[in-house]
Amino acid sequence: MKSAARAGTVKSLVLTSSSVSAFKLEYGKDAKISLDDYTTFFVDAAKNLPESANAGEKYVVICKYICASPGYAFNTVLPSTAAGPVLSPIPGYYSTHQWINEIFLGQDSIGLAFMQPSEWLVDVRDVAAIHVGALLSTSTNGERFWASGHPFTANKLLAIWREAFPDRTIRPDFAFPEIPSWSRSWYPLEETVVANVAEAL
Repeated sequence: MKSAARAGTVKSLVLTSSSVSAFKLEYGKDAKISLDDYTTFFVDAAKNLPESANAGEKYVVICKYICASPGYAFNTVLPSTAAGPVLSPIPGYYSTHQWINEIFLGQDSIGLAFMQPSEWLVDVRDVAAIHVGALLSTSTNGERFWASGHPFTANKLLAIWREAFPDRTIRPDFAFPEIPSWSRSWYPLEETVVANVAEAL
């Protein structure tokens, strides 16, 4: 980052962080999140959640540096649980991607700690698009983009896999707290656009 500032030709930089660097959502509790929020929960629990702690510490240090060293646009992308195809050709442990694979394979997964009872999930391809948008924008600077996508539960993942892979044995549902019955998601896109043209038929 210092080299980029010295070069003078770098116009924009985007850091991939994590939503846990800014906040920790808790089931049943309201959350008021501002642009100035940085969580210390995972830093304090670093021995158990090293990746989240690293994201939080890295984010605070970098933001302090950028605030003191203007010269190029700096934005961060804060994805929640990121899933989808691995885009890197290099084999490795890709945190939330691996957590979901572990659940699929019936293995123990630290990811379950984040999914009790629900969490947000976003496709890595959508996260990539947000990065590109932040890099190419000429008017965006100092912003944090929370990439959230879809609310989900671990049991919802299991249900999707049972339907997609009917010949495979998928583990039983987890005994998580029930989500209140009064909650619902957005109306499906298909239903919305069909209803929109009903009077035009």
